[in-house]
Amino acid sequence: VVEEPPKVEEVVVEEPPKIENETNNADNTENNIQNIINMEHTPENMQTLHDNFVKNLDTFKDLCSGLETKKSEIETCKKSLEEFKAKGMNVDSALEPLDKQYNEVNEKLNKNISTLNTICKTFDSLLSSMNSN
Repeated sequence: VVEEPPKVEEVVVEEPPKIENETNNADNTENNIQNIINMEHTPENMQTLHDNFVKNLDTFKDLCSGLETKKSEIETCKKSLEEFKAKGMNVDSALEPLDKQYNEVNEKLNKNISTLNTICKTFDSLLSSMNSN
């Protein structure tokens, strides 16, 4: 009896929307910086900034969680295929795209955590400067 390899469902890695006009992005960043510099401290502004910060952090966690789920699904699928490979079945053509998808998801997760680390360091620096004043 020859076992057939399992059907592999392709795990699709969604790409973030691409920014078509880098100049607009740079202009928006400059406008955001100017808005921050020119922002007046009011309880309403503090609350708005707090709410946006918390909302963005929740969105970040959700997006990372989705990527972690995809990574886990890919790992499970790869493990199954490796078991079939160990039994002598030729599943290399199914493993190759999974390896590529795994690397893409892992790279995105690594970039996300590095970016969050930079944000945390910047925030820590801000808090330090506030405490020293």
